Amino acid sequence: MDETTFRIIDALSRDFGRPTSINGLVGRIREMRRGAYYKNIYDKIQKLQKEGLIRAARIGRNSEITLNFGSYVTKDMLAEMELRKKHQAMKENKSLQNILSDIEEQLRQFGTISCACIISPGKTLPLNRLELLVIFRETPRTEGMVQKEMLHIYGEIRKLQDKRNAKIDILALRESEFSSLLKADEYNPLREMVSGEIAFFYPQNFWFLVGQSAKTGIGAERLKEVNVAKIPEKDLVYNMERFGYKEIGTIPEEGNKMCLECTMTSILLSGNARRIEAIPVILAKNTPNYNLLIFLSRKYNAEGKLLGMIRVMNGIKRSKESEIGDRRRQETPSIEYAIKALEALKTKEEKANEMSIKKKMRLYHAD
Repeated sequence: MDETTFRIIDALSRDFGRPTSINGLVGRIREMRRGAYYKNIYDKIQKLQKEGLIRAARIGRNSEITLNFGSYVTKDMLAEMELRKKHQAMKENKSLQNILSDIEEQLRQFGTISCACIISPGKTLPLNRLELLVIFRETPRTEGMVQKEMLHIYGEIRKLQDKRNAKIDILALRESEFSSLLKADEYNPLREMVSGEIAFFYPQNFWFLVGQSAKTGIGAERLKEVNVAKIPEKDLVYNMERFGYKEIGTIPEEGNKMCLECTMTSILLSGNARRIEAIPVILAKNTPNYNLLIFLSRKYNAEGKLLGMIRVMNGIKRSKESEIGDRRRQETPSIEYAIKALEALKTKEEKANEMSIKKKMRLYHAD
């Protein structure tokens, strides 16, 4: 792969599913601090289009271009791009080679892993941390194994974290969850993660999944990366109401849609005890992606508060089921999975006020 092709494929892959003009592509490449001359990019685009790697649609006087995920060669080209990005990242940071070698060794023991990526190592490694996205293959045959392997990987990553003395924040997702998050019409961190990923473990599988999602449509226009610790008050109140919790005395205004997990993590970080007690109410009325919630809570160092909160909620649910003789255990097993995952990560629990939480859940009819 020549340098111009690499730059084009890399730039398009960072905003897949969003057509761009050649001028827009040139600007994007320059934003990535790489040289880009319009004529060179234009000529290469014509060649890549003839080879079937790129689609171009005429919109007025401009052409809107995207990657052609329908081409088998495109996935190979993207896998080659990932290999080059990985080698460059390891060249820039020597410690990455050792930690990637350890991670790959751990991942090979899991039979249901589809692919894995590291996220923006140039940004995270100087802070002595790493973000890891691991996607699990879910089929009728592997359905029972996936959750067990997800729990297992939390423990293995914790051991590796201790060995390397570096924080590793892992986001474990099923293939279906990965696709749903990419196509969601509300902000979630996955789209930003994918735009800065390096797929180092089965990269062709990764781009196959991305291509499948792109064919059926990517979600709403991507917002710039959001600092969950600094979500504007208007957006936070708006989303709390969206998820079934309206604060007394507030009049929500329409704001930016944030995913459930970002909303709950922002509440955990607020330091407002009264507002934090809204989390069990929101959990009782919605079904979060607990792996995403765990990832965000660990990224922002709020996992201890989360564990204390959901352990209390789990106890309340169990007590209620015992009182009424309910053996269905519908939602609580998901909470129990989250508790086990946080325990596997050796999370230091911060105790929550059970009595206060019970009162709040009763007030909002969430018990």
